[in-house]
Amino acid sequence: MFASNTVEENTRAALTKYAPLFGVKDPSSDLVVSKVISSPDGRSAMRYQQLHQGIPVIGGELVVNINEQGQLMSINGEALPDAVVDTHASITASDARGKAIASAASFHNVPGNSLVATEPQLSIYSPGLIGPANLSPMLVWKTEVSSLSSEPINELVLVHAQRGHIALHFNQVHAVKNRRTFDGSAVLNPSQLPGTLLCNENDGDACTGGSDPDADAAHIHAGDTYDFYSVFHGRDSINGKGMALTSSVKFSLGCPNAFWYEPANQMIYCAGMPQGDDVVAHELTHGVTNRTSKLFYYYQSGAINESLSDIWGEFVDQTNSSGAPVEWILGEDTAVGVIRSLADPTIYGDPDRMTSANYYTASSDSGGVHHNSGINNKVAYLMVDGSIGETGGTFNGYTIAAMGIPKVAKIYYEVQTRLLTSGSDYLDLYNALYQGCLNLVGTDGITNADCINVREATLAVEMNQEPSAGFNPEASLCPAGQAPDNLFYDNFEGDLTKWAFSGPVGSTVGTWRIDATWTGPYATSGSHSLYAEDLYTLNERRASITNGVTIPAGGLRLHFNQAFGFSSPEDGGGRLMYNIDGGTFQDASGFFVAGQDYNGTISAGALSGASGFVNDSHGYVSSRYEVNSYIGQSIRFMWILGTGNSYSQGWWIDDVRLYTCVPNTAPTAPFLISPADTVTGIDSAMVEFSWDPSTDVDGDTINYNLEVCTDAGFTTCTIDITKGNAVAGFNAASLGGGFTLALLALLVGGRYRRIGAVVLIVVTGSMLASCGGGSSSGPPPSIVFSTTTLLPSTTYYWRVTADDGNGGLTPSQEWSFTTLP
Repeated sequence: MFASNTVEENTRAALTKYAPLFGVKDPSSDLVVSKVISSPDGRSAMRYQQLHQGIPVIGGELVVNINEQGQLMSINGEALPDAVVDTHASITASDARGKAIASAASFHNVPGNSLVATEPQLSIYSPGLIGPANLSPMLVWKTEVSSLSSEPINELVLVHAQRGHIALHFNQVHAVKNRRTFDGSAVLNPSQLPGTLLCNENDGDACTGGSDPDADAAHIHAGDTYDFYSVFHGRDSINGKGMALTSSVKFSLGCPNAFWYEPANQMIYCAGMPQGDDVVAHELTHGVTNRTSKLFYYYQSGAINESLSDIWGEFVDQTNSSGAPVEWILGEDTAVGVIRSLADPTIYGDPDRMTSANYYTASSDSGGVHHNSGINNKVAYLMVDGSIGETGGTFNGYTIAAMGIPKVAKIYYEVQTRLLTSGSDYLDLYNALYQGCLNLVGTDGITNADCINVREATLAVEMNQEPSAGFNPEASLCPAGQAPDNLFYDNFEGDLTKWAFSGPVGSTVGTWRIDATWTGPYATSGSHSLYAEDLYTLNERRASITNGVTIPAGGLRLHFNQAFGFSSPEDGGGRLMYNIDGGTFQDASGFFVAGQDYNGTISAGALSGASGFVNDSHGYVSSRYEVNSYIGQSIRFMWILGTGNSYSQGWWIDDVRLYTCVPNTAPTAPFLISPADTVTGIDSAMVEFSWDPSTDVDGDTINYNLEVCTDAGFTTCTIDITKGNAVAGFNAASLGGGFTLALLALLVGGRYRRIGAVVLIVVTGSMLASCGGGSSSGPPPSIVFSTTTLLPSTTYYWRVTADDGNGGLTPSQEWSFTTLP
């Protein structure tokens, strides 16, 4: 890449090389430019939209950052690889619009004739790209439904283009208070917005001169927000092009509230709400987000969306006033009072780290966007003020230095405008904050040490970890040091001869089968799974293991993976049953031990009133049951789907295993090769790690976890791929002849095991295999990992741990090296 080339030529060259790592095999045709951002220092960011057969992929976006010389700095984003989607719509755009309006009317309890929808656009929707579910991609009609009466409704609705059901919907109105209280005494019509002019820029800050305090406050605080973005970031208003900041006060619907109303490009305030400068800046920032990263207002992307607004709101507040009583709380000057704390989110029931018991796991509040914003809010607080105010001067074991608002604001703006994409989650933000800091080293006083501080702040809130326990529950197969010995196993890669099925007499619709016809393959191993639809027929569909398994003296374990989406609330659902020696089937919940348990009561259909698996599993989860009675007798298990009153996704079952646990032999230790122990003079611009692979007498697949840390205790790590830092892990795949080759395991799945989602910042590392001249004989090839993210003048400690997946963990030696100044 060269400075004389255009920005698009340079970014296209980078995508030609790296886009296949994200699963985009033909970037020239499958990626189109959606936006270009240029900085005064010469850096550029180009945002690309992914297409599949010419149809945009929702949440499929890559952002390419290059420096002033046209050199690649980073590529990040998410893409849908190897999509298999039928792109022929069975329902028309007109029908889709009608369904969207009808569903939105039902969601919001308003008349259908009070709503209007945009022209539906065909799109590809892969749930894992923007949320925690990981169903197969599907063709949808995408439209936005808004209110003709200016109620806070801007519902994104995706209508399945073949089946006609609502695949996804959520309200994109960004409200300070997440509630809906209707007062019809003053219904406004969009044609009446913004109302009667009270003041404009010619009046300065005077506006009404005190006769209307809310109008005065809205006018002044809109100016404060404009000034902050202008002074700190050189941004000219919400769109960066001088867009008018329009506010309407004395709104009376759904109060108390304040929200950014995108259809009219303006702010709307109930009485008393514009008194808070943090609230005004919060809501105006939603307008900025809509024009930059376009974060979906849904689950973690929505939580980041909310948090960015909280952060900018607080930054504006603190640059307007100071003092402990008003710092790091949101809404203290409004009619509703304080609603969140950035310094201690737990005060208001929000999480301050990923594993917090306060992490919101329900689907309401668009997946907890107002609650789970607390995680990034805490990071911003730690980055600005440090951990000195925490008990003992540390937070969650980390000591964070105070960086101040100017530096932190620069980093967050870089992340918001250049790195995040619409479907970004907290793992993306974990990587983006570090990368954003690296992008700015040498500007505005930002140093490499600041970037380490940013990384430690994100580690302190566990931003690179799973959400709190129970959100996507997983059950281990065996205790540490043991491995499964299968008595029955089926991953549904063959036929169904091991199974017996039954259902409604004379019915073949919706019965159990290999794969869903409407989504295609969706599995946790191999390519296929067992599936049954949740149809609105109010009956049962049963799948049972044909032959019983004798329960051995030490007991028997059942483990299976499952994903479900049943009509809700608690309408249809699934149950697990068992029988002994051919007797009557009965509920197996008494044998449950770990993972996904029954989570509600089925309220309709043949299983009405029974406990079972209900609602949405957020993608694949696993369950384990242990039978320690009936020794020597034969047991069979049966899965029953009870359909509900409406059409929903259904139930996927995979990797069904009946087994015992036996002792496991750990793999041999990896042997480190380079960088050599205690070596100095390593160039931090490119550091290459290599080691000889392990062997495993049990024949288990070995994963390698690399740690590169700045302390000998391995607590402060720049690279820790066991935690998902840019690379998820190294998998040893067979080369033939008994040799193994280490492959780069991209974050396919990321958190929530999201099939089809790839998250990678290219400059953080690449992995190769040194094959010793290509011969298939001789010793196994060494494993090589290279990275460009290390810092100069720093001593690093590194080690590799071999993991056989069955509790066998064997570490290598622990070596150190020092980089050049």
